[in-house]
Amino acid sequence: MGWSHQESRADNVLTGSKKQNMEQLRADMRAFKAQHSLDKVVVLWTANTERFSEVVVGMNDTYANLMAAIDRDEKEVRVSSDESERGLPIPPPSLLCCACVSFTLPLS
Repeated sequence: MGWSHQESRADNVLTGSKKQNMEQLRADMRAFKAQHSLDKVVVLWTANTERFSEVVVGMNDTYANLMAAIDRDEKEVRVSSDESERGLPIPPPSLLCCACVSFTLPLS
């Protein structure tokens, strides 16, 4: 899971489908919570910028549609004015957000 402009410096990259990535994030959160005997875990997203993700009706316009798209492992294609290059935008931060929501964790 990652973006091509960061691959050269990435040292913690998840592999597999989007659903597998989201499940790994959830497992990591559960393990961290248990390992440190915590009552609560808060996830803080510290990226300084987030690229635009187009809302596609029926694919990522609702939580249910987004989860179904993750289950289908929809591929991310960059937003482009060329219709042939468009696709369902599910960037890695969206997977983190879905993992937090499904784990009932606050995301700041």
